[in-house]
Amino acid sequence: MTPTDYEYLRKLLKDRSGLDLSADKQYLIESRLLPLSRKEGLAGISELVQKMKGGSTSLTTQVVEAMTTNETFFFRDKVPFDHFRDAIMPEILKARAGRKSLRIWCAAGSTGQEPYSLAMCLKEMSAAISMQDLIGPLRNATRAAARGAEVRWARSSAVAAYCGV
Repeated sequence: MTPTDYEYLRKLLKDRSGLDLSADKQYLIESRLLPLSRKEGLAGISELVQKMKGGSTSLTTQVVEAMTTNETFFFRDKVPFDHFRDAIMPEILKARAGRKSLRIWCAAGSTGQEPYSLAMCLKEMSAAISMQDLIGPLRNATRAAARGAEVRWARSSAVAAYCGV
């Protein structure tokens, strides 16, 4: 991979996914995109970049998917959820006293357990807000199921019922 290819991929990933790779992360791109290059019958990442520059939107999507962390589970990474519950939400609720709704956009959850984790935090806080507006990730359980992922939790209404959604 040339330095020009690396810069192209860094900019593309920043623009498409918010992933901001530092200059020393070339190894990460190579480890995640070489298998994709081989799967596509290409000799390497430079050829992958050329095909993307040629307008292959499906390949661009595959590159972004390969570079993002496709891991999800309830309460993934404890510290952000603690911060959400103990610092962020008390301030928001105080600032929005009297309002009964709050919209939360939960990005970067592969199959959606993170939005439900936020809803459970709110439920446990006895936050007097509507749970109907919790917006899930772009790659939701329906897309994951279409790709063949196992999403048993999505078929159960227990979590949804607990959260009131």
